[in-house]
Amino acid sequence: MGINAIQLAYLSVSYIRSTLANRFPVLESLFAPEFAETCTESGCWQSLLPFLASTYAGFAILSVAALFFRPGRELRLTILSAASMLLIMAAVRLLVVPAEFYIEGAALGASATQVAFALLLVLSGSLPYPTPSPEKR
Repeated sequence: MGINAIQLAYLSVSYIRSTLANRFPVLESLFAPEFAETCTESGCWQSLLPFLASTYAGFAILSVAALFFRPGRELRLTILSAASMLLIMAAVRLLVVPAEFYIEGAALGASATQVAFALLLVLSGSLPYPTPSPEKR
């Protein structure tokens, strides 16, 4: 969860800084140049990225908070929720957004990273955490 929080916080800060400067290197390395340029010039990125940044920031905060949960059902649900968010984002990128919006291979690479993080989260959610006994609650 800690690595997930760092990744999401980085993206959140990067998107906020990009919005303020109207320069989007993270997105320019993912999207086709003509699409990225059009979105930068039209203000499309500036109108959408603050919301994406706040979503990432919220999930980063949840990931950090999960590190302090006592082991059990709550921790597992939080970990699996973070994993599902990453899997859904990867699936949307590959199955919903038209492929011509992306630089060749960039969508697959970004989605593969998200799937890898999701699998690590699922693995960590399936670890045998001790369940507190009823008298200790």
